[in-house]
Amino acid sequence: MKTTLLLFILLYQLNFLMAQTMPGIRFGASMSKINGISSTKGSYDWLYQYHGGFMLTHKIGSKLYLQPESMYSQKGYYYEIARNNKGVFKDTVMYREKTQLNYLDIPILARAGTNRFYMEAGPQLSFFMNGRRTETRTTNSNGIVTDHQHTRDLIGFADDFDIGFTGGFGYQTDLGLGLGLRFNQSFKELVHREKWKRNVVVQLSTFYILGKRKEILAEKAPVPITIPNPDIDYYDKRKANKKAYTIIGRTNMPRVSFTKVAESEQMHVQFKIITTGFYTPQDILIAGSSGIEENTGLFLGFRNVQFPFEGSIQFSTSSGGGSTLVQSRMEYEIKEPGFWRITITVSQ
Repeated sequence: MKTTLLLFILLYQLNFLMAQTMPGIRFGASMSKINGISSTKGSYDWLYQYHGGFMLTHKIGSKLYLQPESMYSQKGYYYEIARNNKGVFKDTVMYREKTQLNYLDIPILARAGTNRFYMEAGPQLSFFMNGRRTETRTTNSNGIVTDHQHTRDLIGFADDFDIGFTGGFGYQTDLGLGLGLRFNQSFKELVHREKWKRNVVVQLSTFYILGKRKEILAEKAPVPITIPNPDIDYYDKRKANKKAYTIIGRTNMPRVSFTKVAESEQMHVQFKIITTGFYTPQDILIAGSSGIEENTGLFLGFRNVQFPFEGSIQFSTSSGGGSTLVQSRMEYEIKEPGFWRITITVSQ
């Protein structure tokens, strides 16, 4: 059953890879212990080790990702207890135990946030690989201190399969490099005969996601303008008795006015852009369903267009002291012939 489940997980991750998911690597430091100890004898403490592996990041929403991983993770705990023998010499014995447990972790995480800060959570499947325990006994007998150390493999010590929950948060740059902090709590007892002993792990990781920079650059790229096909009769006669123009959609363009400045058998569309402050339009692009496009110092718009007319305009603006570009866009339809002037006011 263990082999079948591992094969299923491998095929699941290969499916994401074929779907052009972004691969990545992760490694870092871990601190682990066991919790829920019902006995107060002795002291269970953190054990410091490491982890590392591969991950696949699959985009399923605007800022939402599904991220399965395959991680080699070292877990375990440190334990010590002191005993006083009641013999003649009143020997003192200090017992120390370092238990290292190696797992293959398969977390399947949902990740959400901005391009930089994110949060993640999800279930985690774990498969016990091997382990080792180092036992040290320090005896103080009438002032004479002796150490005895023994190491043994822990084959079959823990259950082969474990399940838990993983959650965390982190920061990622546009290059795909990042730093994350996670907490993992196991739901199953480490050993059936020792109830309430469950793995607890805290991980601090660095990671790199290949292709993240390409994705972010694609999101920042301006939206291409699509020009309607003039051969398609898209005009609906039922609109003839409504307003002479319609704004289909606009982004970052709050102040717009349409004015029919003159009657004309032929239809003309002219743009007038008014700027206030230090904001200056750049990379002005216009498109329309018909007519002659002109973009000169004297005229910006279309001459001799057919009615009805669908068009769009987009540009970017930046302040005099700023480096951030703001993309503005508007799509519209004019339903009556004449000389039309579209006035756009650009301000802070």
